Amino acid sequence: MAMAGNLEMPTDHHRLSSLFEPNAIAVVGASPRDGAVGNAMVKCILSSGFHGDINLINPRYTEIEGRVCLPSLDDLDAPPDLAVLGVGANRMEDTLRTAIHAGAKSAVIFDACQGENDRGQAILPRIRDMAKEADLPVCGGNGMGYFDVPGQCHVSFYPGDHLKPGGITLIAHSGSVFTVLALNDPRYRFDLVVSPGQEIGATIDEYMDYALTRSSTRVIALFLEEARNPDGFARALATAAEQSIPVVICKVGRTEESAQLAQSHSGAIAGSGAAYEAIMDRYGAISVPTVDQLMNASLLLSQGRDIGPGAPGLITDSGGLREALIDRAQERGVALAGLSEVTKQALCDKLPEPLVPSNPQDCAGALCDDFEAVF
Repeated sequence: MAMAGNLEMPTDHHRLSSLFEPNAIAVVGASPRDGAVGNAMVKCILSSGFHGDINLINPRYTEIEGRVCLPSLDDLDAPPDLAVLGVGANRMEDTLRTAIHAGAKSAVIFDACQGENDRGQAILPRIRDMAKEADLPVCGGNGMGYFDVPGQCHVSFYPGDHLKPGGITLIAHSGSVFTVLALNDPRYRFDLVVSPGQEIGATIDEYMDYALTRSSTRVIALFLEEARNPDGFARALATAAEQSIPVVICKVGRTEESAQLAQSHSGAIAGSGAAYEAIMDRYGAISVPTVDQLMNASLLLSQGRDIGPGAPGLITDSGGLREALIDRAQERGVALAGLSEVTKQALCDKLPEPLVPSNPQDCAGALCDDFEAVF
């Protein structure tokens, strides 16, 4: 059974297990130069608290960050579970070929792999073909890698050591969404944060399916351009529904213009917006129009509590905000819970004058030393 950091991971082997639960990582393109991407990759993994073997690969150096640096993947004593390929498109084919020859079980690619090789062949399709032939799970290219927070394995060129574990798995078809949400808002507690990029060797449904094998997953949040494997996507949604794991989806590429931009961005060809809404509705996935709503819903649903029957009850510290909430609820067609006589009496026993039982409940009485006790 693979171990990552201090967390015991699932016992059932998944195709992506070697990617997210590596015992040994090889970092190709490692650099000692502060500010270089190759150095940031090394520092990211080191700062995550990863407890497995870390092998640095670069023929130009013998030591980086106090660790031995080897010339090539072929110099490793044993095949790595994960090869992090921090090289440019012009070197990617040879580097991936070497990784496959060295027995790497998975890879992360950051580069977009655009352009042609010296034989005039497009690089990206060749990389895809190599990964497919080797059945190699590849996260990327044109991505930011991933953060496995409880597993203490961060593979990116941004630091993730500030993250605290929680129940949200975020899979984002946007590197900017990945960085904005993972690096800038401390409210969110993540289990996994994944940037699949061009999905060279793994599609979004596989990431969803893997997340559903983890007992720490409470909600899956998708910033989705396109499901490249529609059947697999439907199966993943069905599995999530069977396990009562909410899936919240912000689907972009709904208009013709944005769909064209999505295609140029990651190679995704956006399909029918109505078809996506239908499949999300069929399996109970929650469709939201904005990133803010994606994370608000995911944060709420990650608390690990099932929503039972009934209507909302709201508590505020402002009479004005109470009226605003009532207006908002009516505009959205949300019925607020009525209060029983028993509840009203219980509130009367607690509320200072002149506050009266209501929903939303205004709890802001006179400003005194124990005013917080009312809440």
